[in-house]
Amino acid sequence: DIYSHIDFFWKHNEMAEPIGFDVKGLRKNKRSGEFDETITWLELRAVNDRPGSLFGKAKYFAFITTKSIVYVERVKLIDFLKDKLNDNELIELSQKEEKFMNDDFIKKHNIKSDSHNLYEPHTRIYQDRETKQQIKRMDISVKVPMDELRKFAKQELVFF
Repeated sequence: DIYSHIDFFWKHNEMAEPIGFDVKGLRKNKRSGEFDETITWLELRAVNDRPGSLFGKAKYFAFITTKSIVYVERVKLIDFLKDKLNDNELIELSQKEEKFMNDDFIKKHNIKSDSHNLYEPHTRIYQDRETKQQIKRMDISVKVPMDELRKFAKQELVFF
């Protein structure tokens, strides 16, 4: 769901606590591009200006590629982004429930709407179909290479 960011639960036996998973399919490098299994997008803020999937309740992310499923602990992804972004305030604020995204915040944290560079916070602008006005989505995502995530993955299930 859009608040807890859990797609399914798994229990390794009847007595175990269920473990939440957030599943991420193949992503595009750019909105109009082809699917690219060498990258994925990590969501700090969701489109409703709420905490993104990175701050949901899932214990693991399951990143699906054409060759495998890569399982990564959610908290390790947060630590990974803290190292890569050098903007702890952005990470800390992104976890908050209250809405705070605005143009000043976007400018202060250098969040781009037209860049698709690795490790660069990105927000989307889309065009309203009826009014043709451009509207900011008030989300924040960061593109990261899958090979980097594989380095600290809990498990990778390879398809044959």
